[in-house]
Amino acid sequence: MDTVPTRKGLWQSLGEPRTFASLVILYCAVHVLVRFLLSPNLNLSEAEQMLLGQSLQPNYRPDQPPLMMWLSWAVLALAQHSRLALFLLRELLVGIALTAYFAAARIVIGDGRRAALSAFFLMATFGMGWLVHIGRFETVLLAAMCALYLWADARALARGSVVDYVVLGLVTGLGVLSSYVFLIFVFAMSVAVALTPELRTRLKLQPLLIAAAIALAIVGLYLAFAWGARVGELAGKPASELRIVSNFLIALVMFALLAIVIFPFLYPRACLPLPDAVQHRSWLRFCKIAMIAALVTGLAAALLFRGADSKEGWIYPVLLPLPVYLLLRAKLAYFDSEARDRKFMGFVILCVVGAITARAVMYETGAKTYRNYVEYLPFARYADSFRQ
Repeated sequence: MDTVPTRKGLWQSLGEPRTFASLVILYCAVHVLVRFLLSPNLNLSEAEQMLLGQSLQPNYRPDQPPLMMWLSWAVLALAQHSRLALFLLRELLVGIALTAYFAAARIVIGDGRRAALSAFFLMATFGMGWLVHIGRFETVLLAAMCALYLWADARALARGSVVDYVVLGLVTGLGVLSSYVFLIFVFAMSVAVALTPELRTRLKLQPLLIAAAIALAIVGLYLAFAWGARVGELAGKPASELRIVSNFLIALVMFALLAIVIFPFLYPRACLPLPDAVQHRSWLRFCKIAMIAALVTGLAAALLFRGADSKEGWIYPVLLPLPVYLLLRAKLAYFDSEARDRKFMGFVILCVVGAITARAVMYETGAKTYRNYVEYLPFARYADSFRQ
């Protein structure tokens, strides 16, 4: 007798790419609607994209490579300078970041559900759950390119085909054109591979040289077109060393503070030392070294270029591997943690709903305590009061 296959529920299929992609699309669509319906105003970053995106140029700003502006120009040209298209572009980049992160986590963790949870972990952080939806477009692009690089690097280490290294080279080259800060992530990941013997032995020299050649060709082509323009000036506003270090550390803590506080309560054994013979120890070592190397390099670069005050995306190369690291520890510490995973997913949902609600409240209250968020100032309401 033939049996009718039972349809999987949402939780049972959470680790499947189709289910994950559907949830990410829903998440980004809600943020687009919130942004489009609540306020007709453009914030400073959106206004910059709308203004500079009217023309295609080899370079726009001396402290920022032009990939984000090129994307804005292409989208605005196709959409006839629609602000909705600009909002869609932002959330498209967020969706790419989350999807690439999920794909990287599937390789590192080897578990679809916990890979999905590691990507959803990002939604519960200040950096990815809030800042990318209201901050600078360059920050969103940097987060997306770092997630893509993490996926491309893990794929090259796990599979090692020529195609994988070609993808790695393309992502590296385009990542440099997204932000000079992206180089911190490349350096940190390279250090992590070099100091992890199990992963270092997987490297293949010839494909790696091909990847390097592709990345250099992309960056070199950009420099050739931008010849004569002021390129690569990273210096920010003058600031004391103490202020730079304090701002950097504050950003580090704020990035994922709430999620990090909740994690030990849900997965206490994951915060304890793991057995020496545990599997996947090489990936744990890789993520840990990458974060430490990025922290040291990022702080040194911020001090050198005085850029900590002017670049909100400095922290992404440092802490982006954190959710994969923590969820991998959770997998190794708990053979079956479905009940804990459900609680963690509930926490993520609360954070997502809270962020969306906060944006609505900020607009309805006139953003009285958030004057920097120009998009939430009800100028139409102000105009009506003046008429009255």
